Amino acid sequence: MCTKMITSFLTSRSSILLLWTAFLVVLPLRGVPQAAEWLVPPAFEGAELEKVREWEKTWAGKTINRENVDQVKEFVPEGIYDVMTDSSKFGDYDFSFTVVPYKTFEPTPGLVEATAKYSPQAKMGADEVVESFETMAGVLFPQPKTGLEAAWNFYTWSRGDDFIRYKGRGSPVDIRTKIERGAITSHWTSYYVNRVNKPPLPAITKNRRKIRKARFMHMEAPPHMTDFSSLHIQYIDQFKPDDGWMYWPRFRKITKTETSTRDDVYDGLDWIQDDFPDGFDDKLHVNNYKIIGREKILLGRRVNSDEFEREQGMTLFRGIQRELINALVVEVVHKRPGFVYPKQIWYMDPETWAILFKKIYNSQGELWKTMAIYTEIRNIGEGEVALPTAYTLVDLIRRHGTVDIMGHTDIDKKFSRDSYFSIRNLDRRAY
Repeated sequence: MCTKMITSFLTSRSSILLLWTAFLVVLPLRGVPQAAEWLVPPAFEGAELEKVREWEKTWAGKTINRENVDQVKEFVPEGIYDVMTDSSKFGDYDFSFTVVPYKTFEPTPGLVEATAKYSPQAKMGADEVVESFETMAGVLFPQPKTGLEAAWNFYTWSRGDDFIRYKGRGSPVDIRTKIERGAITSHWTSYYVNRVNKPPLPAITKNRRKIRKARFMHMEAPPHMTDFSSLHIQYIDQFKPDDGWMYWPRFRKITKTETSTRDDVYDGLDWIQDDFPDGFDDKLHVNNYKIIGREKILLGRRVNSDEFEREQGMTLFRGIQRELINALVVEVVHKRPGFVYPKQIWYMDPETWAILFKKIYNSQGELWKTMAIYTEIRNIGEGEVALPTAYTLVDLIRRHGTVDIMGHTDIDKKFSRDSYFSIRNLDRRAY
């Protein structure tokens, strides 16, 4: 009797285990999240990609200089062509660059998943602010229908979440006199929201001050500016002005920067506060945005700034790697009358949403400045991250320029946000 009961029990238990095994084999993925689909279309695909590959058979790997630039003039940004060819205005230099093949951006799993999760939730409010954007991440509008949606893609794009840029080197350049004043700066940057790669995701949980982004800068040169430092805080609230402070070592004094000076030139350079560090640094509602089309253009998208070269007096680097991109072209008009940049044209990478080049017009409607933002696209194991790595800004009217290589960007090293992004840190780290 006892033996029969035991046999019956074992048989029943075996049957249950077999049933569970069969269930798991037949339905292994039931309830398990599927790999998210990358919703951002590539810059080129299909027949357009075939045309690009055919063009690259002739030009990829070639050096473009003053002698042959006319053969690819239709793809060279306005302003860059002028600097390369007009030696009487911009100097008799070799402003050559190299053409590299187009390569599709490979997003990280975190960026793919965030885009799939949050883009269906993205809703533009009447105040031109995406509702609850601080709780989201990824590309909010994978296929933008308006210029404002494209601008929000740029605004919420992850540039590494937290990173340090060591010993960047930049200088204003007077083309006529060749006088330069070089500077060496390091930057610590954190994005408190819209994070996709570094936990916590998608936002820092302890954020009492409601910060969107914070940046600390320390300067080593020139000598009279050694140990100058600055702190810039941008808030989640789109209608709350940014905060900024500067520490002046000569006077051992901290001063607060005024938000009304956003359109002043920055530290004697040619860019204003809104230009640095990614081509635009204000709140989006200050402008009107309009998509005016797409344009095939050679831009510095996958660059290695270690290969850049420059002689004194040059307003562009030699050796820039330029890639043919089907850029999204956005017209940007400032809403405030009298703003120093009444109109800009942005050339945006439709895969990374970086502003790779922009044209700036003055109040008379003349092309005044061009600014190029060169990005390094770095592989971080399971995907890529696009990081601005160098800049050139040329004042075509005053014949002036600013060049800058941001230095090595470390996206792995951890640092204390509370320690760096505080007013007390300004003078504490200077001495």
